[in-house]
This record gives sequence, structure tokens and C-alpha cells, in this order.
Amino acid sequence: MVGVHMVVTLEPLRNDETTVAGLTREDVKVRQGKQPLLVTDWVPGRGSNAALQLFVLIDDTSDTSLGSQLDDLTTLITAQPATTWIGVGYMRNTSIEIVQNFTNDHALTAKALRLLSRSMPSVTMRISRRMLTETRFSGRQDCCILPTLP
Repeated sequence: MVGVHMVVTLEPLRNDETTVAGLTREDVKVRQGKQPLLVTDWVPGRGSNAALQLFVLIDDTSDTSLGSQLDDLTTLITAQPATTWIGVGYMRNTSIEIVQNFTNDHALTAKALRLLSRSMPSVTMRISRRMLTETRFSGRQDCCILPTLP
């Protein structure tokens, strides 16, 4: 069996709740098809485990309507805690232009967002985990890709 690392985000079910009750590893059930899988660890992203590197990749050939969502993306970036380091890059064909390296200056990161060029047709992207694994970082790492939509 191959181990898999997952980042899970929990939110309250009702609007009048502000927190989620503490869950333990035993509370989490994972299945592959009908086969139950073992959860080996469950670490809340708080305190000394709150550090996160998040890289936002935007397909530069996406439909230009994505530009109307830049305010939402800016809000998402600026709402992150100081323990979240964010980078931004634009994908075009087989390359990635990194416009903002990892930083916890969220206002600076938000300024790196721009309208899309739509200058070339989209092609299948090969995304290397190297952007995340080259850094010596012991916290959580994630990559959010905003792709071309049909």
C-alpha cells in the first residue's frame, strides 16, 4: 500500500457556528471504492503545525472571464494567516512564469495578480512538484491550479 498525504479543510455546518469541534484520527473514515483505508495520522493545522506554503498557478490562456474573479482571489490571499506563505505563477504552454515567490506579505502577493493574456491556445500542462519540494520547508505545502475551462 502506498501512503498518501492529504490536506483537509473543515468548516462549520451552520452559519451560527464559528469553530469545528476537535476531530481525532479515529473520527476520520477514508475509503477507496468500498475498501476502508487506515488513517495513520491526523494533525490540525494550528499552533506549531499552522505553517503552510500555497502556490497559486493560473493558466494564462484561461477564458478571460477569470479576470472577473481576481477580486475573489485577492480576498482569499489577503485573508490567510501570517503563517501562510503564498506564491503566484502563470502557466503558458509548457512553462511557468513565477511572478511572486513564496512570501507571507499577502498584500504584495495580491499585487502580483493580473489579467490574463490569452495570447496562445491552452495545451496540456506538466506541473513539476519541484516548485514546492526545492524549498526546505517542514510545514504543509499545496498548489492551487486555476485551469482553462471549456
